[in-house]
Amino acid sequence: DNAGNKSSPSGTSPVIVVDKTLPTITSVTDSPAPFNPQKTSCKFSYATSDNYSNKLNVLLSIYDLSWKFIKSFEVSSQPVGANYVTWDGKDYHGNYVSDGTYRYYIRAIDEAGNAESAFGYYLTVDTTLRVNAFFS
Repeated sequence: DNAGNKSSPSGTSPVIVVDKTLPTITSVTDSPAPFNPQKTSCKFSYATSDNYSNKLNVLLSIYDLSWKFIKSFEVSSQPVGANYVTWDGKDYHGNYVSDGTYRYYIRAIDEAGNAESAFGYYLTVDTTLRVNAFFS
């Protein structure tokens, strides 16, 4: 079905498999590090997998160090595997953020509603950089 549950006939009684397996999020990176939003965007790369779902809903949220909300990105029906989201360095009002360190997390939700989050990631915004370290 659409929730990722599978069934197969076994004689006259069907066997129903209920998906309770959490999706996984691995290989989380951001680049360039640090990054200057006046020169380029930041690319958040990650890999997802799931035993039953081929697509996941992904939410990436950015906060400052005091947990003030900066911006979030929601991607619906993203195929499992290697993916990325780009950020232009602007908050949800459309203003560039100040120089400093920011935290972010990624949440993946499979078709059955099982969710997993990856926490503890940080990025640095530095507008004094003439070019980004990624391109030097």
